[in-house]
Amino acid sequence: MNLIRSRRNRLNPFSTAARLQQRGKQSARRRQKGMTLLEIMIVITLIGVVMAVVVTNVIGAGDNAKISAAQTKMKSLKQQVDMYYTMFDEYPDNLQALVKPPAGRKPLINSSGLKDPWGKKFIYSNRDGDIQLTSAGPDRKEGTQDDIKFGGDEDN
Repeated sequence: MNLIRSRRNRLNPFSTAARLQQRGKQSARRRQKGMTLLEIMIVITLIGVVMAVVVTNVIGAGDNAKISAAQTKMKSLKQQVDMYYTMFDEYPDNLQALVKPPAGRKPLINSSGLKDPWGKKFIYSNRDGDIQLTSAGPDRKEGTQDDIKFGGDEDN
């Protein structure tokens, strides 16, 4: 080796080899100071993809929770309708009869219990004792595919 070394086995700071090595380190640092435009665009794209997946899952979870809440409320309403039948030996003509039962009896349910999680009233039908409750569902329109039904032919 023809490099001049100091007592601690380091390069002499005044030698040509030491200066060249120092320049190499400085240019490497300069190259690594920032990110290129391509790298920034890739990072932003990845963040966008992750956010899209997260938002989609969060929105879907909210709808599923409301559907489950609607099913639970309908089961409870069906129990209240059956209790009405036990008390008066007939099914109510509409769900409002659960809020204001005849003969001065206490209400079986308060009026807020007659609405689904989307704020629409449940639809009640009685065909010869075959009770069916329906919620218009997430789109809030009756008679569409997302309607939630309980009772009737689909006795759950």
